[in-house]
Amino acid sequence: MSTLTLALRQSASRIMRVWPALGLAAALIALGASLSQPAEGAPQEKWAPEGLSIAGDESFQPAEPSASPVSGLYTPSAMQGEPFDAIRVNFEATQAQGTIDPSSAQPQYQALVSHPTVRLYGTREGLVGRTTANGHKIGEKDRFVALPSKKALNIKDGKDYQVELSYKGKKATAPVWDVGPWNVKDNYWDATREIFNDLPRFTPQAQAAFFSGHNGGNDQFGRPILYPAAIDIADGTFIDDLGMKGSDWVDVTFLWIDAAAPPLVPMPVVVPKSGPLPQAISNQPQAQAPAPTAVPTPTPLPKTWYFAEGSTSKPFDTWLLLQNPDPVPATARITYMLPNGGQKLAEYSLKPASRLSIYLNSVVPDTEVSSMIESDRYIFAERAMYFQQEGHDTVGTTSPSANWYFAEGSTVPPFETWLLMQNPNKEPATVTITLYREDGSQAVHKMLIPHVSRASLLVNDIVPSASVGAKIESDRPIVAERAVYKEKGKVGTDSMGATALSKTWYMAEGVTRSSFDTWLLMLNPNDVPAVARATYMMEDGSTVTKAYPVPPRTRISVYVNKEVPNARFATKIDSDLPIVAERSVYFPDGLGAHNTMAAPAPSKLWYLPEGSTAKPFTENVLVMNPNGTPANLTLSLMKEDGSSIQKEYTMKPTSRLTLEMNGILPDTAFSTKVESDQPVVVERSMYFNDWRGGTNSMGIPR
Repeated sequence: MSTLTLALRQSASRIMRVWPALGLAAALIALGASLSQPAEGAPQEKWAPEGLSIAGDESFQPAEPSASPVSGLYTPSAMQGEPFDAIRVNFEATQAQGTIDPSSAQPQYQALVSHPTVRLYGTREGLVGRTTANGHKIGEKDRFVALPSKKALNIKDGKDYQVELSYKGKKATAPVWDVGPWNVKDNYWDATREIFNDLPRFTPQAQAAFFSGHNGGNDQFGRPILYPAAIDIADGTFIDDLGMKGSDWVDVTFLWIDAAAPPLVPMPVVVPKSGPLPQAISNQPQAQAPAPTAVPTPTPLPKTWYFAEGSTSKPFDTWLLLQNPDPVPATARITYMLPNGGQKLAEYSLKPASRLSIYLNSVVPDTEVSSMIESDRYIFAERAMYFQQEGHDTVGTTSPSANWYFAEGSTVPPFETWLLMQNPNKEPATVTITLYREDGSQAVHKMLIPHVSRASLLVNDIVPSASVGAKIESDRPIVAERAVYKEKGKVGTDSMGATALSKTWYMAEGVTRSSFDTWLLMLNPNDVPAVARATYMMEDGSTVTKAYPVPPRTRISVYVNKEVPNARFATKIDSDLPIVAERSVYFPDGLGAHNTMAAPAPSKLWYLPEGSTAKPFTENVLVMNPNGTPANLTLSLMKEDGSSIQKEYTMKPTSRLTLEMNGILPDTAFSTKVESDQPVVVERSMYFNDWRGGTNSMGIPR
């Protein structure tokens, strides 16, 4: 007897046993559905995403394998022990050729009409602290799901629309309180869909786009689908109730629907897509897609800080430094954004007029991490990373932006350049990166950053063996940093990008004595040439001025040692066109380096959250006075215990001042506030390991 015949007889037997409960009509419908299967010996097709095959492919693994009592049949564990265990897939027909495109195939439905169960790719909602589409504020251990249409969206706290989720033997029921992922009008569970009517019922458009190229592989807004997510699951349900450790296939029962559903078949292991997006996104077929919605622009308060970069994997040690300048306590809530959309939350108390150091390796060990810091008071934030004998540092940004600029970058061996991007939005962000070489040529790369996550791009893979600047354009506000490493991480620098071009740029640091090398990097992304005039301001108040042509769509490098040898200096750049400027300093014998993005304007008030004179650190605070009159400074040094001291200084006009902090406040970790009666520019440099490693950061102006 064939396995197909045996399965038919077992299905019929079960139907007869429950005849009184079902009623005659329902039973006849169920039996007819069973008898509509192919006759014995007929070739049988197996559903698989386009381009993939189940037979002989070890990447196809069921969510929970379990042998069926009937030879040749597979029963998903989520269905075992449930009434009418009739959802079976015959794997004996291994000679079936080809695959079925889910966008065109007619699915084989369950034999009995009940609440339909569909196997969907589930992802973690995260977004703690944000508000859902129905007005619910997301908590850390929340329990709800998001589906990609408002057709099943409950009112706030409502439970008219609920799903039961099954994953590896665990079950949970959750209401629908949000809309997503990817689409917002894909009610794939309904008999009549809002859009994408060419797809079978219970086939999510994101899944069809990912596996079969439906709608050109894009969602309804024209964005490339990177993973076939059809349901988002809040953290309490995802982690605690279901025990999920990452995105995976989940059996989802729609509890408000009575309908037949396709059989539950093994699904492939999903490898999220990455790399360049289709260059002509707007020309892709849209399959009844509506016009794109307006891009939401987050408006974070100055109490919110963002960092795109961070790593606690070997050999990195990462620290967040928070400065509370107010005379009252502050509370900081940090969202650590992990790869693949994972998150972790933590709260910290800051004493009045103090600084707090947070060692990320003990909070989120062995991972890449971006950070979002939210405070109930105005605080300031910086991040420092240490590796091997080196380190780098940058202040955070309070404003995600659709545009980012970098003048520095090199892929010439032994250098590696990375672009680090953080997407704090609820939706994926499409990013276009233009890389500008020194010969005037460009390279363009497109990629997509998943929601509430970070992405890294190794620039060497796009433009090898070149000195480059970069412009990043995004359809949603993001955060961008750039890191440069030399000799496999023995030397490294990092900087937050600039969100706008400027005709003026200021840098307080610069040194060409004691075998230090200083480079000035400028990027002109305009279509016409620019002329940049650099004024180098010495410690004694003297100045040297040089002019540099910057060709269109080009980055240039200026070796400052040739312009002002054996000096410590500050730099002001005046350009006839808006450009972007950075400065890099390399230590003697190539043992270390630091870098910073220039400041577009001076200020009378500056903050430096990081700072230490404890062994092995040597700290210098650098102040630039670009004015034609003296500047009177007051420094407030805020310790971790809440105590502070003040120092006063007077600067010469058009000069740079070097404050050697180890002699002012020895053996102490502290933050610094600099107040001036004239607009000035402030940076901080720190050295360690006998000056073989170091960091630098521009201060935070206010």
